[in-house]
Amino acid sequence: MGTPFKEESLNSIMKYMDPNCRLLLNQKCPELKTLEKSTPLKIDYLHINSSFLQINTTTYKLGVVRQYTAGDPPQWVHQNNLQGGVDHDLSPFGECGMTQKDHESIGIGEHDIQELKRLERKLKDLERLPTFVRIKVGHTENYEIRERLKRLQDRLATSRARYFTCVRLTVTSQLTGITLEHVTYNQGFRNFLEYFFKKILEGRRIRVKTLHVDHDVQRWNMNNMLAPKSLEIRRLKIDRNTDQIWECVRSWLIEEHGQLELLKV
Repeated sequence: MGTPFKEESLNSIMKYMDPNCRLLLNQKCPELKTLEKSTPLKIDYLHINSSFLQINTTTYKLGVVRQYTAGDPPQWVHQNNLQGGVDHDLSPFGECGMTQKDHESIGIGEHDIQELKRLERKLKDLERLPTFVRIKVGHTENYEIRERLKRLQDRLATSRARYFTCVRLTVTSQLTGITLEHVTYNQGFRNFLEYFFKKILEGRRIRVKTLHVDHDVQRWNMNNMLAPKSLEIRRLKIDRNTDQIWECVRSWLIEEHGQLELLKV
């Protein structure tokens, strides 16, 4: 068994280690947590968004996804899941911002059930007629009824499908590609996201060459999301002129913003 590194040697190594490797080391090696966190974290590019955190070339994105235990999800759900999930909690029948078409693809009421039964009876009546033509294409009454029936039957099947919601963490890195992790949650997406970001950067001394803050982080409490012990920035970019974001960032700075090389709004 080799001789373990001394604390001074580990400290020197930590200073020049990739920040994402440092974060992984912090999680995988509990005995190094205190030393790792006490060493300033050097980041070339830090991008803060309402649903993701980018550290250099690695992105940590959180989103709420809907997982179906049987059957295929509606197309809009499938699309949201492919994009890493949505940045808000989901209601039992969808999410905020859904279009009427989205609602129709998943929800079905008593009126729809009665309409479905009426169309089934009408189709049977048509099939009894001697002049009935079994055509499945075109604009015949037979075709139109079948199409309306299919839409209602699909909506009924979707509304009865069993599913659960969870938070998906998508880590995208140039070195490791894309990795996915799923976590169940019961405290709301906002609380989960603030906890996750805070766990990464809270209480750290951070030195950043370029900090990029998107305006949409105003939806959350940035002090709850990040809360570094101290922050050194050479370049700062804030999307849109937002006093709230600037005041929050300034409260973390070691000195007044005279140290900044560039302030881009």
